[in-house]
Amino acid sequence: MQRITRKMDMMKSFLERLAEQMMEMKAGQEEMKAGQEELKKDFVRIKEEFSNIIQEKMNAMENKVTSIETKVLKIEESLEKKVRENIEEALENVNKEIEGLKEQISNGYEEPKGAFMPSLATIKLLTFDGKTSWQVYKIQFTMVEEANGWNSRVTKST
Repeated sequence: MQRITRKMDMMKSFLERLAEQMMEMKAGQEEMKAGQEELKKDFVRIKEEFSNIIQEKMNAMENKVTSIETKVLKIEESLEKKVRENIEEALENVNKEIEGLKEQISNGYEEPKGAFMPSLATIKLLTFDGKTSWQVYKIQFTMVEEANGWNSRVTKST
């Protein structure tokens, strides 16, 4: 009986230790569950932080893109304005030149034909003696006029 009592005491102590270990295991499991919950919360928090950071970066990029687009539009407008001004200025110059030429034409201005041709000597025309025909003399006169660079005003005065 002592033996049985001893065995029962051993069993009892064994069961007590087993119960203690089970309690410790349950406490460990609860700690692990709490740790897992904490990790899940940390994971969600970190995920949200990264999402916020990414969103901030995206917003900053969008702002930069918008700013660059605005600058490009301003540059395009400036270039278009400058091109328009240059075209208008060129048209004004052409119109002024055309008006000047029209005025010269209406005033009877005739640019000397030989003005750009250097003349070393002048050709003298013989006086009309009546022996040659008038048509031949007129042709000779026209050729001398061109060679000497005379215009109609000069010839009318001589």
